[in-house]
Amino acid sequence: MNVEVNRIRSALNGGRYQKMLSAISIRNLRGFSKDEATRIEFNFPVTAIVGENGTGKTTLIKAAACAYEQAGKGKSAYQPGKFFMNTAWDTVTDVEIICQLREQSNPVTIRKPTDRWRISSGRPARHIFLMDVSRVMPLDALMGYAQVTKRSSREASSEMLTERAKSDLGYILNRDFSAARFASTTNSEREVGILAQQFGDYSAFHQGAGEAASLQLFRTLEKIPNDSLLLIDELDASLHPKAQRRLVQRLLQLSREKGIQIILTTHSAHVLEEVPPEARILLQRSGGRVNAIHGATPEFCMSAIDDRMHPDITIFCEDVRASKVVECLIAGSSESFNVETYPVGSYSVVKQLADLSQKGLLPYPATGVVDGSKKFESCVSLPGGEEPELAIFGDLKAANWPDVEARFGIRFSEISSILEEAMRASDIHEWPRIVGDKIRRSRDVVWDTLVTLWVQKCVNREVVDGFAAEIQEKAHVTKGR
Repeated sequence: MNVEVNRIRSALNGGRYQKMLSAISIRNLRGFSKDEATRIEFNFPVTAIVGENGTGKTTLIKAAACAYEQAGKGKSAYQPGKFFMNTAWDTVTDVEIICQLREQSNPVTIRKPTDRWRISSGRPARHIFLMDVSRVMPLDALMGYAQVTKRSSREASSEMLTERAKSDLGYILNRDFSAARFASTTNSEREVGILAQQFGDYSAFHQGAGEAASLQLFRTLEKIPNDSLLLIDELDASLHPKAQRRLVQRLLQLSREKGIQIILTTHSAHVLEEVPPEARILLQRSGGRVNAIHGATPEFCMSAIDDRMHPDITIFCEDVRASKVVECLIAGSSESFNVETYPVGSYSVVKQLADLSQKGLLPYPATGVVDGSKKFESCVSLPGGEEPELAIFGDLKAANWPDVEARFGIRFSEISSILEEAMRASDIHEWPRIVGDKIRRSRDVVWDTLVTLWVQKCVNREVVDGFAAEIQEKAHVTKGR
């Protein structure tokens, strides 16, 4: 993944993807707040949207489809009125959608102030492909396919997938297909996907949902023009984990080859793990609005859509090493409260979540903790005034490595020499690993041991208690709860 992702990053920074949809803001539409728009930024050409059911993922990709005129002779543009219509139970009014496009400074505005949709002039043309969840429905549940199943039906014409598309389909599904095609019959112009294996042909009426949906997707992918926008709702539906991962890898490759922007929705950690941090967007509903969190880890995204109970305070950290420091500091304080730490990604993600908590827009008490070198109003900084590795190794060294001989079971002269040698490496994040390699322990064991010693031997009790108190204050939790 890293090679393909880095190639796409280089292409993006080099000026490719000029037709990219870079951001979209939605106000007062299907659960999006009436008072304040939610802004979603697309910082990578392949973006995965995750969130609980009802958080607006499908609304988002349908709104994105309306940002452009449909390119191609005789093609009709996607219109908001077809996606977001009034019904006997719903009235759509006072809606605003603002689409920021990379190719032009003026955004495309889509509004429905009263009874009619209004789209600003200057909507550029682009090939748009929207694949919704109907692609995983069995054909006999869809209108128009009854004629195909009549006994008098005979195949009238067919269109073969290219060898590459067939090969990619087989790779993703882990099957060996001798052929893949779409056929129409003498009784209907409706096309049916046909796969062939050693035992013969079998149609979409008898294929699994994952097979039928993937066959349809690859037919689209082999013909999709350069610079298109591809929107896929529920990418992971009916696909096993290996197929999900392989499909995302293929989409990344396709995006690089053809300059295609892809926005997809998912509930799968396997999908999220295949895209870089800047390609992940978590939608969370709280406080009467939808919040968009950019760049969170797959682990946090999945925990956010789980139903597990939350502790007294949820603490967002950059990584597992920072989480360990926070947990040790809280455990060493005289305060009494339960916390759960979540590594969520870069400090900007920590700040996003902490800001939401400060505004009362998360459904549980929470705050963020950042390195001591960073200061944000909504976050708590770790003690030490610098990055954790520098503070912990530096303070322990200044204290002459207290108790390291007993904790590691290695002579003091040897273990202190190994620790100080590691500190000469330029990458401070590698220090625990370097020590672990020398003493045949994991980096996590080394880090956990050093953090525990640091809190016990180097950090003043007033500092520890002050850190715990600030956590409670930022999370709006009563002290001594």
